[in-house]
Amino acid sequence: MLLGTTSAATWTFGRVLLVAEGASASTSTIAWMAIGAGGAVAALTAGALDRLGPRAAWSLDLAGVSTATAGLALAAGSDVVGSVAVGAVLACALFGWSFVAATSALIAWGADVSPSRAGAATAAFFVALVVGQAIGSTALAAVAGGVGLPGAFWLAALTGPVAAAAPALGRLEDGQSKSSSASISSRVEPEA
Repeated sequence: MLLGTTSAATWTFGRVLLVAEGASASTSTIAWMAIGAGGAVAALTAGALDRLGPRAAWSLDLAGVSTATAGLALAAGSDVVGSVAVGAVLACALFGWSFVAATSALIAWGADVSPSRAGAATAAFFVALVVGQAIGSTALAAVAGGVGLPGAFWLAALTGPVAAAAPALGRLEDGQSKSSSASISSRVEPEA
């Protein structure tokens, strides 16, 4: 749910933030396209993330989502000519990569949590993600009324480290010191 809450800022208000802070419509469109480009790059890093395991990959990916969310707020508020566009594109590319990588980690994590019912576990994770996005979007809209949209982005970015810490909390609860190092393909088995 916290991935949804953190990512809701960019997904729901990213272009609004850029335009409200003075970026052109074309800059916001190019930045939005960078999200897709970053997401495509996630395929190139999938092997390396798989070797980390879903818990470590999750933490790294959430750090990326959080950094990108804060970076978008920082870029939007920049007074340096041209830096809004460059910063927004870089933040959105990082967001795209880290969001897609995080959802991939959820799929792998679902296979770890319930190897015989990996699909059901993944579905539960994605339902939680969508609920988090709904809660995050609603809360950010309310918060933005008080602290402004850039401030709401900074607050959303703060939820990322909490979500990144979730694997460590899970290890404390279940007594595991490390997640399985098996590859994603060997963890996923068809359901009967």
